[in-house]
Amino acid sequence: MSSLPIQARPPLTPPPILIDATRQFTAWVKQNAQGAEVILCGGLAFVQYGSGRVTQDADLCMDLSRTRRHGTQVPFDTNALKDMASRDPRFIVGPKIFWIHQLSGTPVQVDFVDTRLFWQPFDIRYMVDANPAAHAVPSLNPPMLLVGKMKSALERAAMERKINDIADFDYALTLLQTSKQPPKLFATSQT
Repeated sequence: MSSLPIQARPPLTPPPILIDATRQFTAWVKQNAQGAEVILCGGLAFVQYGSGRVTQDADLCMDLSRTRRHGTQVPFDTNALKDMASRDPRFIVGPKIFWIHQLSGTPVQVDFVDTRLFWQPFDIRYMVDANPAAHAVPSLNPPMLLVGKMKSALERAAMERKINDIADFDYALTLLQTSKQPPKLFATSQT
């Protein structure tokens, strides 16, 4: 585990480094917790959709329901992944967790939560962008981002964060309004 003061980070990490670091982190998760799905769910997801939004971290949700801890039938949880990260030199782990971008050495904050904390049930087929080739890292689709930002804007106390959430909500709404295909939100039964 490395130790680097937070203030030593550069003031603004370029989006390509954020995306690449997220891709590297996702590969690490999938190597250590086979069956995991890692999905962008915050500001960086909006950047992948073309927003000019500025963000300094990667907000990720993880579906760990199909993972199994070594030699057991118990799925991984985010605490187990955080514990593994604390022993890996590619991370800086303290109150926040940073993945060290492998080419630039830039620490990138990765915030991750289990999907079950927010969405029950979580169905990746209807909640994640149906065109994964369009994004370097899988992202929640615009309807899910819209709902998430509406929820965040209502729950946050800090006005600056609320303003960002409302701007993101507006951007997701614009994406939905300009989409040529209606969003597929729920599974339909096959007969």
